[in-house]
Amino acid sequence: MKMYAGPQPGDLKPVGGGKFNENDLGNEAFNFKSIDGWHYGYCRPPLKANDAASSIELGRIDPTAAALDQVGGVTVVFFSKMPGKPQAVVVGWYRNATVFREYQRLPRRVAVQRRSFPFNLRCASKDAVLLDEDQRFILYRTDGSKQGRPGTANVFYTRTQDGHIKSNFRTTSTWLDRTLEQIRDHRRVYVAPDLETATDKELKDGSRQGRQMDTKSRKAVEAWAMATAQAYYEKQGYEVEDVSLTKPYDFECRKKKGRTVLRVEVKGTTSKGEKVILTRNEVESANRHATALFVLHSIVLKRGPEPLASEGIPYILSPNWKPDPKALTPTAYEYQLPPVAKKGSQTGRT
Repeated sequence: MKMYAGPQPGDLKPVGGGKFNENDLGNEAFNFKSIDGWHYGYCRPPLKANDAASSIELGRIDPTAAALDQVGGVTVVFFSKMPGKPQAVVVGWYRNATVFREYQRLPRRVAVQRRSFPFNLRCASKDAVLLDEDQRFILYRTDGSKQGRPGTANVFYTRTQDGHIKSNFRTTSTWLDRTLEQIRDHRRVYVAPDLETATDKELKDGSRQGRQMDTKSRKAVEAWAMATAQAYYEKQGYEVEDVSLTKPYDFECRKKKGRTVLRVEVKGTTSKGEKVILTRNEVESANRHATALFVLHSIVLKRGPEPLASEGIPYILSPNWKPDPKALTPTAYEYQLPPVAKKGSQTGRT
């Protein structure tokens, strides 16, 4: 399916996906339809032994959510096996999604837009990415070993039922690492260009007409800032876990004999560090939870085919940093267009 926004001429329903889709329309056909600024997704957990409807095992996503009805801040990747080809491809993804244990229902006025199908995934439309068909990339080959990758089930968990990372997954997860890297690159390059590595001139110039960093340079600056921050917190006696791909912050730091988790947001910039760019999710997360802000500024970047970042001066706000509303400057707005004007009017959408 091309659009996953409901049946359309030339794009009536998903190809493949089991016997159900041969004659009927699967719920996943609406996974990328925006309704009032939200995407409502569907995935079918494996059936129980008696063929009874099953639930999503939230504890296999986040062990702390084992007893909850929903869990937020999840990256959900949608993939599809290619009919007649030995490969599965990534169709798109949700970032910062909420995953529900049981199927949910929408109010009737909204539900009719997706044929009253239930959903168990939800994210803001701005956090949903559907790849064009020529951009969909191979997730894994279906003719190879099934160890450590999805099998015939429609949902793949990286954790066991008791919440531990699967033992064989630690050594066979390169396909997932590669996928998450693609998602990170897509967000930075195509969806929301990384302004954190902009020069002072670019930050002051709202149109960013100054020289912009290429993808490799941005990644080099960020990687150096992350590595420097990790070394700093490990020296403070923390065990550091990189959660930047699935959380609205970068590190979770724990003392070896403690349960308290310190969340860390990391920023890297070649500027003097007077200002950095924060996303709305980063601000909201810092306001809700104790978070440290680690900024590595004045990074020295050696440009070239393989850019090299080094040095830098750390600036740390911890452990209870709260973004001061007076210090936040909006750099973009989402504008809701007015409804279509009545016939004869010169205003409204055209």
